[in-house]
Order: sequence, then structure tokens, then C-alpha cells
Amino acid sequence: MEPGRDAWDLLEQIWLTDGPGQIILPVDPVALARKIGIVVLDDDELDAEVSVILRKKPGFWDPEILLNPIVTIDRRRFICAHAIGHYSRNIELHRDGAWEFVDGRDFFAVDDDPEESYATEFAAELVMPREVLRALDDGASVASLAARFGVSGDVMSARLARIGWRR
Repeated sequence: MEPGRDAWDLLEQIWLTDGPGQIILPVDPVALARKIGIVVLDDDELDAEVSVILRKKPGFWDPEILLNPIVTIDRRRFICAHAIGHYSRNIELHRDGAWEFVDGRDFFAVDDDPEESYATEFAAELVMPREVLRALDDGASVASLAARFGVSGDVMSARLARIGWRR
């Protein structure tokens, strides 16, 4: 399982394109999730420290992503993509039955949990594809890239550092 490749494959299969390899930005993880059969809802009853819950009930229930509406729109894009990463891993591992992931706010903390590492790397590739970022390497600022990809500045900064992006 390679989260970057898995996310890119999902983009190519599901997301709208302007031609081969041309991903329309920003990627909308909510729309993408719905296209693959995940119900996405805002849940104003989530605790303030919970950003997202991904769950699947037993039986033939569709999986659900519950987003905390107090989280800013640009962070929600990454948070939803992170939940899709957990979903992707569950599918690849053939996890049937019920499961649930509850995530807080700091996805970039050092974490030895392979589930979290996979979901974070998947989300980063889904909303900020490495190849697209490299193609745009024209001296753009972190703020302008964050705006173009629809993520927060801290999420973009972490992604650029992770891929070794240099201006």
C-alpha cells in the first residue's frame, strides 16, 4: 500500500480532468467522497477537539464522514481527504463489518501509527498532488499555492516541506 499512489489513482479514476494528467484545482474531497459512495455530513454535535469521524456501521450501510462545522473551510478540505485515506486503507485491507476513526486537529504531529501516517500522506497527495505542485514551481508563495489548492497555509507548508519543494 502506497498512499501517494493510491490517492493519485483515485484522482485519475474519479476526479474531473482537463485531459490526461490534468487535475482541476482545487480538488473537492467532499464531492469525490460522494462519488465513491461515502455519505458526508456536517455534525455540529462533535466535540471541539474532534475534526472528523469516519465510520461504517455493520451490514450494508454506506460509510459516513462527519465533519466538524467549526473547522475552517480550507482545513476541512484536508480533513475530509484524510478521512478518505482511512476509507481507502480499510478497503485495501478488506475490512468488512463496522469500523470507526475519530481524528483530532493535528494531522502533522509525529505519529508512529501506520493508519494515521497512511491517511495523512494520502490526503496530502489527494488535495496537493506532488506532480501538480512541481509543475507550478514558478516562485509562487506558500499563501498563493494554499489558495490555489484550497488548503490552509500550515497544511501547504507541511506538504512543501515533506516533498522537499524549493524555490
